[in-house]
Amino acid sequence: MQTTDQYWVPYLQDETEKLVRKLIRLDNLFAYWNVQSQMFYLNDYDKSLDNLKNGVVNEYIVPKGYDFVFRPISAKAKLQMNRRSDFDFSDPKINLEVELHSIAIEFNKPQYFSVMELLESVEMMTQNLPYRKFKPDVPLHFHAKEWNPFPTLQKHKYGRILGYLLKNQRTAWLHEELELSMSKAIRNQEIFIRGM
Repeated sequence: MQTTDQYWVPYLQDETEKLVRKLIRLDNLFAYWNVQSQMFYLNDYDKSLDNLKNGVVNEYIVPKGYDFVFRPISAKAKLQMNRRSDFDFSDPKINLEVELHSIAIEFNKPQYFSVMELLESVEMMTQNLPYRKFKPDVPLHFHAKEWNPFPTLQKHKYGRILGYLLKNQRTAWLHEELELSMSKAIRNQEIFIRGM
């Protein structure tokens, strides 16, 4: 990003000028989604750093094994900002001109399936979120008793939780329960109205 004059030639601008002009250049913005690639963090620090340095893509050099979502994009932008836009309406507050050379968006089949698996995983985590509070704080291996509440249903705390959940499902539609929840709702509504 460079500050420029009115002809878009870089120079130093003083604080008294009404318009600020910036010339912005974007080179090699890209995104890739490698499906079955090697993880860099599994190597030592120097090798991982070399892999990252060699993985930098530009317009002419693309390393092997990179599956792009969109190919490297280069763009130029001219930004003009009016400092005195509060009381001077002769120029717009912000004027932005963007020039893109080319954009290519592509998904191959493995990338598509990988993205779908990621979305399914996120959906599953969202569905399981209410039940995470019942998850034991111990690892799964060698702690079968903590993870399986059924053999000790009445003695174990997870058995009590499971029994509570089952009891709530059985009693949720009983007449007494409906009257109780209705009276609570009416009482809360009255408290809310009095508070206003």
